[in-house]
Amino acid sequence: MDGYFIKLYPAAISVIIYKRHLILHNPQSSKPFPMYNIVYIKEVTIMIFNVQSEFTMDTVPETPGTNGYLTNGCPAPTELMKESSNLLFRVPVFLSHPSRLNTVQQQFVDTIIKEIRKALFFPRTLPESEQYPETPLTNIRRMILSSYGMVSLNLRQRNVTIIENNLNQPIGMTTWEGSPFAQMEPAMAYQYGLPLLLIRETGVEQNGIWSFGIGPFLILEWDSTVVNPIETFFTRNDWKSIFQNWVAQVRSGYYIQTQPEFQYSCGNSSESK
Repeated sequence: MDGYFIKLYPAAISVIIYKRHLILHNPQSSKPFPMYNIVYIKEVTIMIFNVQSEFTMDTVPETPGTNGYLTNGCPAPTELMKESSNLLFRVPVFLSHPSRLNTVQQQFVDTIIKEIRKALFFPRTLPESEQYPETPLTNIRRMILSSYGMVSLNLRQRNVTIIENNLNQPIGMTTWEGSPFAQMEPAMAYQYGLPLLLIRETGVEQNGIWSFGIGPFLILEWDSTVVNPIETFFTRNDWKSIFQNWVAQVRSGYYIQTQPEFQYSCGNSSESK
């Protein structure tokens, strides 16, 4: 009801309701009437005329008040509203990493998250950031279908000794295994066409999608055994270049997928010729 000009009949008194306050005005008297809060006005029969042009909206400025309210009675934006308007929630991406992490691996994942947030993307992870009441494969598919890119980390999980192969030939070597989801999730994302950024910890077995030359993308390697492993990796030129290229692909895909399904005009003049 803000900004409406109201007249009471038969009394020759004008009523102005503005910002939840009731202002009474008698045009035949220069003495001002008091201002009443609108919540106290009950059982009044009025006729309303929408004549906002007769009323100046700027007469009551919106300035900060006390107790989280503006001086005009409107509540100030809450922290939750400010957080929801953050650009981080605009472009969701799928961050795939193992759940079991040691101290150095956890620091690496935290730094990856910070880098993704710097690019104004929202990193989502199963089951940390969200989980659905469905089977793991269905959860992964739902995450992929609702994301615009993927970062997958193949980190050390188990140190195994290979004794022999299926032909009974002795092998006698040790290697690190990654999580089986590090194979499934990037493969499903590639099938859907999401931009992929793959990072493998050195020593992890190179098989499946993590074999060099299998996928049409370059796999970055992170050595957790060097001095300052976090700083060393994120200052490398190959990381900066590949990450920025991935960011560009994700943002481009986001704008393409959020275009309307049907085009009612030709934006490109060459198509109309």
